[in-house]
Amino acid sequence: MTEDRKFGCIVGGLFTLLGVLLLVWRHRLIAGAVFTTIGIFLLFAALISPQMLAGPHHFWQKIGHALGRFNTFLLLSCIFFLVMTPLGFFFHLMGRDLLRRHKRPETTASMWSAYSGRVADRTHFERMF
Repeated sequence: MTEDRKFGCIVGGLFTLLGVLLLVWRHRLIAGAVFTTIGIFLLFAALISPQMLAGPHHFWQKIGHALGRFNTFLLLSCIFFLVMTPLGFFFHLMGRDLLRRHKRPETTASMWSAYSGRVADRTHFERMF
């Protein structure tokens, strides 16, 4: 099945389903008729001539790519500024140093820490999982 045919079947089916739900459940005649018409057109085009959907498929992918970039930027920015920054500030106020960047008098001059005994055995690395 070609990508254009998949696009027509999936998006056309979803538009048809959304249109029918709008007509039956919400009694939205104009919106339901528009979505159902678009969905049926996409389904027929996918079955009869999928290459006809190359343009709409390309446009749909461009919109999806733009939305994905925007959402990624928005979500990562919100997580960083609304979660990580206050959490780091709170840890700084409480005196926690999770990365052990600052030496304390009770620690040695080295940042090296001992590893467990099972890691010293070379057979441990043969079947790790």
